[in-house]
Amino acid sequence: MAAPMFHRAKMFERALITLHDKQPDNSIPIAYIAALAVEIGLKAYLLWTGKYKEKDIKSPKCVGHDLVKAWEKANDSGLALDPSPPYWLVRLSELNNESHLLRYAHTNISAMVLPNKDSLREGVVELLAKVEGRLQSADLPPRGGKQEYK
Repeated sequence: MAAPMFHRAKMFERALITLHDKQPDNSIPIAYIAALAVEIGLKAYLLWTGKYKEKDIKSPKCVGHDLVKAWEKANDSGLALDPSPPYWLVRLSELNNESHLLRYAHTNISAMVLPNKDSLREGVVELLAKVEGRLQSADLPPRGGKQEYK
């Protein structure tokens, strides 16, 4: 299950890069796609470790949509991340978690502070490269057989 999930994260990463290059400034779609790539990529890693089952990582008590929890659990499970998540990830988590500000329109919100789109692109690419390195070090074949995740 980890390989197909990571393949999906890489699809969102490619979409993020494409949209990043076409959008002149920060936007909700860029932030939302970045959040999806991070969430799915970290969940793929957590599944790969064998410490978590799919039902665990979907549960809000374990990870749910909380990117900070996913980061911390991945770090505790050996991904070798900075113990303190970067600002862009913390902000994405706030917007993506219980408030769902990236997903749904809210009538009482007139403005939203988004992470810088360049920080998002750089951070997501770097994070998924770390996850990919761990998955490939275990010789885990990606969805569809033995090939690169890219």
